Amino acid sequence: MVTAGVNQRRLPLALAGLICAAFSVGPIEAQAYDLGKTQCGGEYGGLSIVFSKKMKSFKDVDALLAKADWANKKISAAIDYASKQKTTVRLQLKGAWKAGTPYGADPANDFVVPIGSEKFVAEYLVKAGIAKSVTHAKGFCGGAEISYAAVGKAAVGDLTKGQQFESFIKSAVARYVSPAHGSSDIVEGPLSIAPIDPYYPTKRMTIIVPSEISRGNRAKGTWDKYDLIATLLAPRGSDYLVVVHTENLLVAPKVNARKSPPTDEHFRRLVGDEYNSYTEEFVAAVSFGSFLGGSPSRCKAEFEGVEGELHLGCTMQIDYR
Repeated sequence: MVTAGVNQRRLPLALAGLICAAFSVGPIEAQAYDLGKTQCGGEYGGLSIVFSKKMKSFKDVDALLAKADWANKKISAAIDYASKQKTTVRLQLKGAWKAGTPYGADPANDFVVPIGSEKFVAEYLVKAGIAKSVTHAKGFCGGAEISYAAVGKAAVGDLTKGQQFESFIKSAVARYVSPAHGSSDIVEGPLSIAPIDPYYPTKRMTIIVPSEISRGNRAKGTWDKYDLIATLLAPRGSDYLVVVHTENLLVAPKVNARKSPPTDEHFRRLVGDEYNSYTEEFVAAVSFGSFLGGSPSRCKAEFEGVEGELHLGCTMQIDYR
């Protein structure tokens, strides 16, 4: 989970995700809001602002945000939607103004926006005169996250529509767990629509599945239970890019005589430090991301600090400009 604002969470350097390929908003006449290359992981869900020097206080920012009704709408305080805490873009900008260097590039100038709305928010802030420039977040270092999976448009319909996206993710999850031959459980979570243009959907589900499906034979002999969160990032060419997160991974021992998943009280957090939990959640996310894209070459993951076999499931190097 990666958050931003005054109380921004910073992950250890070992978990920092450095992305090699860039995700940009496309050809833009003025480069002030060309998001360009990422600097510290997270190609989605966060921006960094250099305020215009015409903004002498945050009251000046507020005045120019007055026409942006979306700036005060509630959004998740975390880019992976795992947090129950809510914030607004206005509050995020206020935090960046107070905590960072308003007229200079600084990781403390990072702020959260709904996944998929990065271009819209960046363009608005520059055109309104609030920002001198807007880039990708500089300090979102989530090294155990999926960047995205590429899904062919021709096979899935219009994923910008909430119900279509929900049906697609539900169907994909059902097919993903099908090798368990009924020895799995899926608890359907909510569909939510971002309150900022282009209003892209997010679908959350809780999955219980034999660990060899979610983390391979290296984890055989246990059950995995985790939250899977899928969000539409952007249409690009003939594909949709879909961000995948897995959170709250719990594990239970598997008894040979038992075919159905155990009840909740049998699940525990993984033994080890926070790094161990992140790496294993990363493996589960890569597994589903690769499945969703149809092959390892159709998904891309942040894996700096996650070594060896853990990063081999997603290898996409396509630069979706």
